[in-house]
Amino acid sequence: MGSEGERGIAFDFFQKMYLKQLIEINLGILNPSTPQPLNPSTPQPLNPSTPQPLNNLLLPMIKKTPTPDEALAKMEHFCAYRERCPKEVRTKLAALGMRGQTAEQIFRILEEDGFFNEERFAMAFAGGKFRVNHWGRVRIRIELRMRGIAPHLIEQALTSIDEQAYLDLLKQLIEKKKAYYHGQEQARDKTIAALIRAGFEPELVFEGV
Repeated sequence: MGSEGERGIAFDFFQKMYLKQLIEINLGILNPSTPQPLNPSTPQPLNPSTPQPLNNLLLPMIKKTPTPDEALAKMEHFCAYRERCPKEVRTKLAALGMRGQTAEQIFRILEEDGFFNEERFAMAFAGGKFRVNHWGRVRIRIELRMRGIAPHLIEQALTSIDEQAYLDLLKQLIEKKKAYYHGQEQARDKTIAALIRAGFEPELVFEGV
């Protein structure tokens, strides 16, 4: 018998050849009904009892690029799910395999048909993150910049947040954090740090605390 290392090499060889045959069967190069030797000198037919659904495991390796019409339909569904910014749309098009002029045409169609709108996204993002996630304007501004939103649209979105509602929320969060850190060392510093991390302006936080 060979050494353990030699047996390991032989096993790897036959494993790779077996996988190669499965791929060829999936592509129609080989007829799965005809046993194919893994090694010309040692016939090793595929096990007929092996369930062919194994081919399904290989399908993701041979991913089919959608046609432009199919990609457009997928993108319409993608944009309808929630508001999308232009950067997200372009990233998704690239993930679908759309390139160059084709990607640009689909992008323009979606934009002209109102499936996405940069201003609408900025307004929805700012309002949602403030009301639901309790983010401050600093964090909202940073996140919108990361998404490539135009500076004037960022400022417009931030201005749309009611000032009194903003201050009221900050006051509520300050009281909540004070109660949470009550009795702990450096409770005041921890409260300040938590609110600044949430994106509220340091000067407003220090004034409220």
